[in-house]
Amino acid sequence: MIDSSKAGLTMLYRCNSNGFYSYHASRPPIVYKWNRVLRQFEIHGHLPDAIDVWMVKHFHVNGVLHICLTRFIGDSRVMRWEGQQFVEVQALLSRGSKAPLPFSVAGRLDLAKGSDYSFSRVYLWDSASQRFQPFQELNVRGPRAFSLLSVDSKDLLLAASFKGNTLAYQHQVLDLSAK
Repeated sequence: MIDSSKAGLTMLYRCNSNGFYSYHASRPPIVYKWNRVLRQFEIHGHLPDAIDVWMVKHFHVNGVLHICLTRFIGDSRVMRWEGQQFVEVQALLSRGSKAPLPFSVAGRLDLAKGSDYSFSRVYLWDSASQRFQPFQELNVRGPRAFSLLSVDSKDLLLAASFKGNTLAYQHQVLDLSAK
């Protein structure tokens, strides 16, 4: 388990029979690789230009690992794993961002990013450019977490708020073509 702290130490925790305990601390984000023989994580490298990362979320596109490094101050980064290291794919404006969530609905990949200072935004993955494109703004005050919930064939995006009510957005497909 990994915990990150803005302008502080990123902590890697290890589990034993009594629970989790701190195992390793680092200031710049580090990539760890699981060693199956030794049954432990080993340092594999550092993430470039990733100081002050608030949260990291991962997702896959066509079987390729990607991560979203979210910053509260500065641009967030979307990075792709290329065998030995992560390479930047895109920068996303994210002033005041704390709550990212990559999720799939109706066969497409979306990324919800919360913001304390402006509207939160949902991005849609564009397969042609291999990047996220702005899709929709959400009026959520101080979001701290997003979660996807499917109930009775309805996909709901829940937005937990620090400054207001928790909101639920329902995914809907509208056919705007003329018949």
